[in-house]
Amino acid sequence: MTSVTELYRPELERERVLALQAALESGERASTERDAQALAEALGVPRLRIQLAERRPSSRTGELHGLYEADEEGHYKVSLWMRTAQRQQVVKFKTFLRTMLHELGHHLDYQN
Repeated sequence: MTSVTELYRPELERERVLALQAALESGERASTERDAQALAEALGVPRLRIQLAERRPSSRTGELHGLYEADEEGHYKVSLWMRTAQRQQVVKFKTFLRTMLHELGHHLDYQN
């Protein structure tokens, strides 16, 4: 029987996480989107498209960080935003990664 510690090997994804961090911090949307998609696929998240947009939408109640969407035709998408709504600064990597993983969790939950 395989143990959980044998399945989880974070050193294998370290390079992907570091590439995602560098892409986000550079402010380059296309490379950040590509690296986020690569990380999701490497983590084994099935049938999901990650889409990045520049500036977070906001309202009087706050800013939207991420959004998971599924349609009746079996298409699944996570939308993430690179920049804050008010100051348009690139979001901090820890916040971006936490949001991405949160939205991936919605997808995995929806799939089961």
